[in-house]
Amino acid sequence: MFAHKQLIKRLSPDNKKIEDIIRQLENVTAGFNGECRVDQMVQEVLFNNSFFYFPNFECQLSPTRIAQIDSVLLTQSYILLIEIKNMRGTLHFQEQPYQLIQELEGQSKAYHCPQMQLLRASDTFERWLKTMKFQQLPIYKTIIMPNSRTVIKTTPTTVPLIMSKEIALFIQKLNELPVVINEAQLEALIHLIKVNNKPYKHRPLCEKYNISIEQIKKGVICNCGTSGIRISERTWHCPKCQVAIPNAIEHTLYDWFSICAEEITIKESIDFLSCNSRSLISRVLNNSNYIAYGKTRSRRFKINNKETIYQ
Repeated sequence: MFAHKQLIKRLSPDNKKIEDIIRQLENVTAGFNGECRVDQMVQEVLFNNSFFYFPNFECQLSPTRIAQIDSVLLTQSYILLIEIKNMRGTLHFQEQPYQLIQELEGQSKAYHCPQMQLLRASDTFERWLKTMKFQQLPIYKTIIMPNSRTVIKTTPTTVPLIMSKEIALFIQKLNELPVVINEAQLEALIHLIKVNNKPYKHRPLCEKYNISIEQIKKGVICNCGTSGIRISERTWHCPKCQVAIPNAIEHTLYDWFSICAEEITIKESIDFLSCNSRSLISRVLNNSNYIAYGKTRSRRFKINNKETIYQ
């Protein structure tokens, strides 16, 4: 979501891809807001025993078999896999073939069926647990629609579909199931999930939207979209907001990695930042936020995903 906002700031307003990017940003924002609403509703649940709520889980069964699940709820009695769809309009869950048909503003649009997506993800997740020698807990599934104004004309037949206000009661009903594992076993499962979670690898947006890097505006950019002016070694000032731009170098490099490419050289950093201080750029890149590889002159840097460089 943040990357799309930054891409819009770094493109010319008359770029022909702008409208597509804005629409995608709206979809990403809607999905994020829906997940936040679901997270809030889960907090209302009354749990009698230990539990763990894990959003944005991904496990890999084989090089070609990956399960991406919006949220996983782990308890001593069951595992709940949650698929979240924050969509507007009137929805038809069609089967044979599996499709989700959305009717909105007089138009119909077909999507991949969330029911089939969750069934496939659940099968992969269950097989993955078996490879990890952990298969005691029963697995349940649900599709959640956070938008209360969505009209569901045809419901899925295999996976229960609920609205956000139903979440607490739905989970509390599952909490009546008998305890299957003890707290130590649950902790072991939680550790297993954490260690093996493989976050989705996002492609740089230039690659996704087929935009050349030459079209991307260079330099430090303020949140307002104005180009910053360098006033000291590490400080850039926004002439419009009349304030210093915080973490200017780190945020600009984050723009490069999320928009332009997965790696960068010191020369490319100097060019993209519009900063001719090689020593400064070297100091920034040679810390724990980045991983370096290659010899000195051909050295390239990637983000260290185990470190947080942007919040």
